[in-house]
Amino acid sequence: MPTVHERLARALQALKARQNTAKHPFVLPSEALKRADREVLMRTGYLTEIIRGWYLVGRPDTQAGQSSAWYPNFWAF
Repeated sequence: MPTVHERLARALQALKARQNTAKHPFVLPSEALKRADREVLMRTGYLTEIIRGWYLVGRPDTQAGQSSAWYPNFWAF
């Protein structure tokens, strides 16, 4: 069974691979990542749910409710 760090590393690699091929790399639908990867990234703060089925990639050190990541990515959504 993989450790927490290994699951996070795998999820971050999957996210990076998706961002390298996406037209809009910071807004992604739920089917862009596997459920396990998506849950790990949400739990650690790398993904924020915009609405059901759509996620915004962000930094884990931002405070809840801060909209600075949303403004440059609004039109991509």
